Amino acid sequence: TAGHAVLVSVESTVPPGFCAQWGWPNAVHAPERLWPGHPEWTVKNTPRVVGGVTPEATEAGVAFYRTISDHVFPVANSTVAEMSKLYENAYRAVNIAFVHEIEALCEAQSVRFADVLAAAMTKPFGFQGFFPGPNLGKCLPLAVDLLRGEVENEVMDGTSILDAVAQVIESVKREPSPTG
Repeated sequence: TAGHAVLVSVESTVPPGFCAQWGWPNAVHAPERLWPGHPEWTVKNTPRVVGGVTPEATEAGVAFYRTISDHVFPVANSTVAEMSKLYENAYRAVNIAFVHEIEALCEAQSVRFADVLAAAMTKPFGFQGFFPGPNLGKCLPLAVDLLRGEVENEVMDGTSILDAVAQVIESVKREPSPTG
C-alpha cells in the first residue's frame, strides 16, 4: 500500500555484499536453513539469522521472521548474514571433502570407515562426525566457489584450502561413494 515499504528478503546462497550492492534499503538476508524431511528441525524451530541493509530493514526482517520462526538472531547487517551462510556451508563442504578422503584411505587399507567414525565419535569434545555420500547438493559447492573468489580477491593470491576442497567436491560429484 502507499506509504509502506516492501521488505525484500533474500534467502539464497549469495556472495557477501549482494543485498547492499543492489541498493535495496529494505532488503534483508535471512539464509535458508532447511533439512528436508528431518523430523526434528523444521522452519519453525530452526534458528534464523536476519541481517538488513539498514537497521530499519533488520528490524522489519526480524519482525517478519518471528511470525514463522521461534528463534530469530539479528546480526549487524546483510553482509554478516550472507557470510554466515557461506561459512556454514563451506564448513560442511570442507569436512565432507575430508571425510571422503579418509573413507578412500580406509578402503585402501581394508578398514571399515563406519568403524573408524564410530570410534572417533566417542570423543565428547572437539570432534563432529561427518558422513560421506554421493550428493553434496547445490549449496555446498556454490558456497565454496563464492568463498574461493572472495579469498582470491580480498585476502590472498594462489591456492587455499578451499581450492583443495573444490577438487574433492568435483571428484565426489563424478564418483559414487563406496559406502553410499
